[in-house]
Amino acid sequence: MRSLNISSRVPSLSSLKTNPDINELKPPVLPWYFSKVFLIVMLFSVGPFALPWIWCHPTLSKKWKWGITLITIALTYLLCVLTLMAIRQLQETLELLYSLNP
Repeated sequence: MRSLNISSRVPSLSSLKTNPDINELKPPVLPWYFSKVFLIVMLFSVGPFALPWIWCHPTLSKKWKWGITLITIALTYLLCVLTLMAIRQLQETLELLYSLNP
């Protein structure tokens, strides 16, 4: 029976200090649907429906998640108000045009 030499496989403490490859921590590789570009495209295309995707993102901090959520809600509210104002203005313009042409 052969004896296993485990110490040859385990790096020594001095090699850990001098070897930069071992000391570097790689960031986790995220799937494509968690990329920042995809999240920005989702926010601009579907608006508040992208918020669950933001909250499921594994690397965003809670401060960023809350900030993005509040900004998205504020912009959604603003766009709804502006859309209603535009519809009312269009209705008034159409009523004025119909009243001029009998």
